[in-house]
Amino acid sequence: MPGAVCSKCGFTTLYDLEKPVFCAKCANRFRTGEDFDDEIKLALKAEDFALRYKNLCSLREKYADAYKIELEILCLGRLHERGGKPDFYRIPYWPLAAFDTPKEFSKKDREKMLKIFFESGEVLRVLALAPSEDTFWNDYLFRMSMGYVELFIKSSNANSTFLGFRRRLGDTMKRCAYQLGGMLAAIHDSVYPDPCIRKTLSENLKKAFLCVFDGQNAESILNSVLHPEK
Repeated sequence: MPGAVCSKCGFTTLYDLEKPVFCAKCANRFRTGEDFDDEIKLALKAEDFALRYKNLCSLREKYADAYKIELEILCLGRLHERGGKPDFYRIPYWPLAAFDTPKEFSKKDREKMLKIFFESGEVLRVLALAPSEDTFWNDYLFRMSMGYVELFIKSSNANSTFLGFRRRLGDTMKRCAYQLGGMLAAIHDSVYPDPCIRKTLSENLKKAFLCVFDGQNAESILNSVLHPEK
């Protein structure tokens, strides 16, 4: 079995089972995936996306090809960019609008959006670093689902008014549930990506909805607008 590679000097242990706590050549401490957690949490505390990206890139330089770090950079998308023309592609989860509001885009644009979301070079690179494909798609799609539900479903409905009055949370949640129901139906009826990934996306969108509307009877309201197969 191949040994562990030191992230500092590149020295490789003879066998993985003999992996020491410190590198025998340079004394750098070998790290597990869990060892990154505290540093990642600290990097993500920055509310400014540019600073958050800078923090994550510093960790990338320190620990090359670490899945958890690369995943966070991927999920940040291009939100750290400043200036230039408005570009929805800076928002990493925006391409999911191809399922949510398909009539707003041409077939060519929808295909482009989904290709970028599921098959960009960055996505495939982080996928290759993941412990398994299932782990990656669940991690990635949950983060993207949380962002989309929070910004493009909840916020867009919460900011709407009826006869000049702000909608109540219950009304907002019902409108959001119907919107998500339509989105899930579009995902179900799509031929891209493959069925397993579409199923994972649907499951994570529902999970994100329940997280965003936690404690608001969200599950029963969502189930009331879904067909059994969705």
